[in-house]
Amino acid sequence: MINKYEFLNPKFLNYFLVVADKGSILAASKDLRISQPSITRSIKIIEFNLKKKIFSRGKKGIQLTQEGQILYAFAKKREIENQKIVTSIKSNTLLNQDKVKNQITIGFPSTLSTLHKDHFIWFMKDGFKDKRLKVVETNSFDLIKLIKNNKINYAISTLPQEEENIIKDFLFEDVFCVAFSKGHKFEKSKKIKLKDVQSESNYVFRDSCEFIYYKTYNEKNEIINKQEFNNLIDIRKKNRGHADVIYTENENTSSTCIKQGLGVGIIPESIAQNNALIYKPIDEPKISRQIYLIRNKNTPLFDINLNTLKKILSL
Repeated sequence: MINKYEFLNPKFLNYFLVVADKGSILAASKDLRISQPSITRSIKIIEFNLKKKIFSRGKKGIQLTQEGQILYAFAKKREIENQKIVTSIKSNTLLNQDKVKNQITIGFPSTLSTLHKDHFIWFMKDGFKDKRLKVVETNSFDLIKLIKNNKINYAISTLPQEEENIIKDFLFEDVFCVAFSKGHKFEKSKKIKLKDVQSESNYVFRDSCEFIYYKTYNEKNEIINKQEFNNLIDIRKKNRGHADVIYTENENTSSTCIKQGLGVGIIPESIAQNNALIYKPIDEPKISRQIYLIRNKNTPLFDINLNTLKKILSL
């Protein structure tokens, strides 16, 4: 059961906006590449919690009710606000030494899916309504260091680093998969092994490839620091660079290259889903990344409900 205002999360509101704009659940399903039952369920959850109908169904298809029009205006405004926040992150500098009163600083890695960033920002805004929210986007190594030195309050980390003065709370597991374009031979494969992916002649490579981190971490069963990780990336490029069609940190750029058939790529499942990519899990070896909420041991949780955050990130 969804409590309080969780039903107004970005994912449900996005489904609602697309249905309203397209005029049918079928059209919205095709546009979002999400099943009709999932969209219908989201709409029903919103209507159940509002105790109002937001759509009416007639000969002209689905139309907004008066209450639906109010929700539509609210959702559009929130969508624009979230876009402004995410855009401002790109030009945001790290928190300086001066403590800003009534401010909460949060961080997340560039390797986190856009949808999860959206959900995290929404959750923190809702939990700290009386605070100014500041956002830092960098890699997980630097986020861990910032948390350790008490420069930011909370962060999402995608790496299993161990620090004595850092508290980490597990949020969810994100399986690594191989993404490819329509018509690729992997579409007919029942099982895909890493060696099958490595045999591909064209590859889309993300400079912050966490699959390499976790593969090495699982093999050695020990934490890898930033320098060691960078060395692993350099070795990978030296040995397999001839197959790479692009080096990028950008989720949208790498996804576009994969969609256009420039090459295949190993990415987390959440990234594949967020960008509506065709993908399959890698069966051998099966590797996942762990997503954590981290904070300094001197930073309290306040009103952060970890179970609610887990639910929102898994919607």
